[in-house]
Amino acid sequence: HASYVVVDESEPLVVPPDLLYKRAVLYPNLETALTLVHDGNPRVGDAVLVLGLGAVGQFVCLLASRSGARVIGIDGDVARQKAAAEFLAGVAEIHSSIEDSLEALGRDGVDHDSYPGFDVVFETTGNPAALDDAIVVTGFEGTVVVGSWYGSRGATLTLGDRFHRGRLSLVSSQVSTISGLLSS
Repeated sequence: HASYVVVDESEPLVVPPDLLYKRAVLYPNLETALTLVHDGNPRVGDAVLVLGLGAVGQFVCLLASRSGARVIGIDGDVARQKAAAEFLAGVAEIHSSIEDSLEALGRDGVDHDSYPGFDVVFETTGNPAALDDAIVVTGFEGTVVVGSWYGSRGATLTLGDRFHRGRLSLVSSQVSTISGLLSS
């Protein structure tokens, strides 16, 4: 979240010599993704959508696919799409829009009466407006996991018919703690 940070000299961890530092710097992102996937709890056969394909979003795709779920990731940035397509080849489908992802899932848009859509949607864009998109594409009794950190920015959500009648769950994920269900 910053270019520079000042920490007490006792806080940094030494990277073991047998671990490539280029991999070690990704561990915090991997830890975040693992927490998100634990909180979303995708299952075999679930349809999973990951909004945002930065480092965390790509790791979420990778880890969610290991649950046996069908994973689709989207990002509007062409460079991120390309990087994700390379990194996630054979693991996740990469698309540029929500409409493309629904079409790939075999759904031409969202039918508000039957609530077809994704079983689990991970919001990792960093954009509060993406939460409304996540709600729109989440299927009946599906889960939206908020993985973005918005800081002081607010998020305006449409929590009307689709949210309530669809019995959707909105899950706040926090990387510094593990769900009580998993920690005991």
